[in-house]
Amino acid sequence: MDNFLEQPEVIAELDRAGLAALLLRIKACEGAVLARLVGGDGSKGHEAAGDLQLLGAGDVAKLCKIPVARVYELARRKQIGSVCDGRTVRFTRAQVEAFIASRSEAAAPPAGASRRSM
Repeated sequence: MDNFLEQPEVIAELDRAGLAALLLRIKACEGAVLARLVGGDGSKGHEAAGDLQLLGAGDVAKLCKIPVARVYELARRKQIGSVCDGRTVRFTRAQVEAFIASRSEAAAPPAGASRRSM
């Protein structure tokens, strides 16, 4: 990521998957910085900052436009990351973004584009 900080023009060369991966790393850094700012030494305040980022299955369902039951099924099958505490299942925004990025498809070439024949 240091490369992007020093040379942000490199971002223009990334494909869709690379951009999604970069965004996830940025979000993870953002969460760590926020937790550090709120919590100081990272003890009790870190937990409070993390709680602000937790989403319920209903929130995830709305973001992904899928049924709540499907969210629980994805978590059970480990297809989306989750945070479990007993019977409670929560999701971080980063886990949801990673799930969305893993399901994203590369853009198709323009309709008029054709391959050159040799």
